[in-house]
Amino acid sequence: MSQNIADAMHPQIALRQSFQKIVDLFSGNGSEGMKMRQGCVIVLGMYALIRAEPRYVGAFVVILWVSLMAAIRVADSPNGKRLAVSVVFAVTLTLMLPILDPMVLGLRNRQGLYPTEPIHWSVAQGLQRMGVRPGDTVACIGYGYDAYWARLAQAKVVTEVPDFNSFWIADSQARADVIKTLGQAGAKVVVARDVPPTARESDWQRIEGTNYSMLALKANGQHN
Repeated sequence: MSQNIADAMHPQIALRQSFQKIVDLFSGNGSEGMKMRQGCVIVLGMYALIRAEPRYVGAFVVILWVSLMAAIRVADSPNGKRLAVSVVFAVTLTLMLPILDPMVLGLRNRQGLYPTEPIHWSVAQGLQRMGVRPGDTVACIGYGYDAYWARLAQAKVVTEVPDFNSFWIADSQARADVIKTLGQAGAKVVVARDVPPTARESDWQRIEGTNYSMLALKANGQHN
């Protein structure tokens, strides 16, 4: 008993034991691994019924696939080792592709194959010319996560419409209702990228030198 306590207090032994427990859990030895996989499937199914976004389901996808991979048993033979190496290589390559794509695009930009105009700076300057002041509240059509122009313009994003496509394919009355709601949430202006020509009949103003447009709102959420 005292020897076990002494072993547990040793950092390396404790770390090894913890790692072994994690391996046993992921490898599906016993009912724990099966329960974990079932839990991941249930969570993914629940999100699929509502809204499945990478930031919501990413952890569960990783746990599910790591558990499935760890549960596979390969024969201790040359063919088995080659199979294991091939599978690991294929999985690693698949996971690296989403990372390599923006890296390659960045390298091409540095080489001048694609334009590298500071679009967010141009949007921020355009908004300031159009009357947006530091501290003003804005709304985004599309994700506000990468709305760097708001930071540069010292504006505050108070609300957003994440589903860009659904907003623009909706009829004009539905769009007007959404914009009114954005105004009621406190937004003074709405900023959108790639406003379709079908929406140009409204009060959207193109921000000069960019593919962004701005819509000024009244206090009640109506167009100016």
